Amino acid sequence: MATEQLEQLRAQARAVDSELASEVTSHSKQLFGHVQHVLDAEGALADVVLSVESLQSAVRRIRAEVAGPYEHIKARTSQLVRRAGGGAGGSGLGAV
Repeated sequence: MATEQLEQLRAQARAVDSELASEVTSHSKQLFGHVQHVLDAEGALADVVLSVESLQSAVRRIRAEVAGPYEHIKARTSQLVRRAGGGAGGSGLGAV
């Protein structure tokens, strides 16, 4: 009995394989078209990823170029504010 069931399962598996092969063959153009669309989308995505990485790199570079001068100006401004507010009887804006 088990041998008969096993043979029936094998026969059904062969039938499914045959039907699947037939479906793939009959829809091969459509399937290849879908594959091409997926490949095109992957290519476009790769282009977008490269563009984003390039933009991130540019932002990091610009941030580094701006941060140093900004911090210098900020420190000098704070120093001037302290001098302007801290002098007795004068403007407090001595040599900078």
